[in-house]
Amino acid sequence: MIENLENIYIYIEDNFNIQFEPDFREMSNWANNVNICINADKELTCYKISGAKLFCENVTNHKLAGIIGKIMDRDVEKSCFISDYDLEDIIRKHDLDLELEDFKQGNILKKTDIGLGMSYYGTARYVLFDVNDLNEEYIQSVFFRSIGKPLEIFTTDRLIVREMCLEDMPEYYKLYESLNECDFVEELYPYEEECEFVKNYIQNMYTFFGYGLWLVFLKETGELIGRVGIENREIDNTTKQEIGYLIGKDYQEQGYAYEACEATIEYARTMLNLDELFACIHRDNFKSIALVEKLGFRIYARDIGEMNLYRLEI
Repeated sequence: MIENLENIYIYIEDNFNIQFEPDFREMSNWANNVNICINADKELTCYKISGAKLFCENVTNHKLAGIIGKIMDRDVEKSCFISDYDLEDIIRKHDLDLELEDFKQGNILKKTDIGLGMSYYGTARYVLFDVNDLNEEYIQSVFFRSIGKPLEIFTTDRLIVREMCLEDMPEYYKLYESLNECDFVEELYPYEEECEFVKNYIQNMYTFFGYGLWLVFLKETGELIGRVGIENREIDNTTKQEIGYLIGKDYQEQGYAYEACEATIEYARTMLNLDELFACIHRDNFKSIALVEKLGFRIYARDIGEMNLYRLEI
């Protein structure tokens, strides 16, 4: 059983010929309780998995309200919610006896903008919006994060890119020290504050969104040489995804940044199903501008607080 994962809640709206990979019953190895609600042809069906047993029943809106209520409750910190609908949309569509305002006023309900035009209401720890993303790889990522083990994201010919962990902090500081004279690199917090920031970053970015800024290592030597990844930025009043990167001073101008960024773009397209990425770069950072243009980014907006914004359709 996956440590730290007690409940899986799934809601699927108007889907047919659903192919679950892995099988429903395999999920019983991942959590104590699995509830799957499928709304098709105006009939709401609930599958409940307990151990090796699979129960199926038609459910009323009252029971669905109970399941949604559990998702929104502060006691499901160790839960995974998967849906192709926003919780608020589910409540409105089925006219459930749940008042979002009551939760908001009691500070129980949390709204998070997860990007791609979708928001999530609740405190569940893991949130997906595509049931097909519930696969062994995703569950492995839940397990790795629960035990503090960094997840490998991808490799290239020369590089290994993985999530960061607290054990990386000494080398992480050395990386940034090599860039002290760079005008375009933000300074780190004092060591203890930075450790706390990284701890929260792992929880709030890697765990919730499934992406973030990762660390770049040389495959041959295991040396930490930089960072690359995807973060969120509000653009045109919508949460968009932007690429970020830096390479240590001793490893620059050897093609590592291009190699890492090119693989990140491919990961965004194939694994995150994104259709665009942005890059926000200081207008005087000519090396980074040349890099993103080589990657195919084109100018989107200029001189926004001394920054230029670039966009790539992927």
